[in-house]
Amino acid sequence: NNNLLGAGVSLEFSDLSFSFKGKYLLDREPGILYNEMGTPMGEYRSSDLSIELGAAYRIADKFSAGVSLRLLNSALTSDHTANAFMVDLSGAYRSGALDAHLSLGNLGTPLKYGTSTVSLPMYLMGGAGYDIAQFARAEAELTYVFDGQIMASAGVELNYNKIAFLRAGYHYGGDKGLPSFASVGVGAQFAGIRLNACYLLASETLSGTMMFG
Repeated sequence: NNNLLGAGVSLEFSDLSFSFKGKYLLDREPGILYNEMGTPMGEYRSSDLSIELGAAYRIADKFSAGVSLRLLNSALTSDHTANAFMVDLSGAYRSGALDAHLSLGNLGTPLKYGTSTVSLPMYLMGGAGYDIAQFARAEAELTYVFDGQIMASAGVELNYNKIAFLRAGYHYGGDKGLPSFASVGVGAQFAGIRLNACYLLASETLSGTMMFG
């Protein structure tokens, strides 16, 4: 029950690229704050802000490697805020219709809210995509979270002349990860402009979520 806004920009050179991303999440409905005596102290909406700077380098014709530095600010209330700094490492391979990637993420510091500490779990993620035909593509991804959680995703995309797109997928999140959900989406691209929309369903917590890009 919140709003999520994200934006980014990237610069690409022959073998080197840079990116800058920002994300802001804000609860739509405020919560009521209480003091230690149980007296209401007013309302507050929690929020999260993430700022990320990344770089990637083409090591060889088919291989590339990347690193991203991320700063996260989390505010539960005006008096309970925390900051964390994280690093993600990644590698990618592309050859013809096949591409694959492997990444190690959330290497960094925990969030500290006063006397409470919350560690963001490290994860190892690998995935691959394959162009089945000119009009069809399939992708799959597997993530191992170092707290013992396993997540998996798979999806397909159909296109008409690389102009109109139809997509569907499913994400399995287990009992501690991102909740499981199914997704359907549409897209269009023309003259350098790309538009995408996605709708999530089959989830107790995420059904009804809409995303636009």
